[in-house]
Amino acid sequence: MNVSAVFGVKSEDIEEACARLKQILKLPAEPRESSDSGGDYYKFEGPTGEIVDLLQNADLYDGETLRDGTDGWKLILTFYSETSDSALLRVLENAPEILGKLAEETFE
Repeated sequence: MNVSAVFGVKSEDIEEACARLKQILKLPAEPRESSDSGGDYYKFEGPTGEIVDLLQNADLYDGETLRDGTDGWKLILTFYSETSDSALLRVLENAPEILGKLAEETFE
């Protein structure tokens, strides 16, 4: 079962949030850029193929949020794994000082 999740990030600064997430996840972050993903963002890749993206939550063209249900969050974190029992997801869920879980979906 695949799982995806969206978290609100309790920071206004993407660099500060990235530094905190590096400590929590114990993973390096790769800086990236995509006009479809709010401009500059960071990608983390987990040990079992998980994908974690730290995004600025505003569409570059119209200023709308990137994901439904994320109004009021300047930064969001998206998570994807091909297994629903990801240890990395548990780490994210147990970091309420920086993250607030907004949504989760399990699918095949």
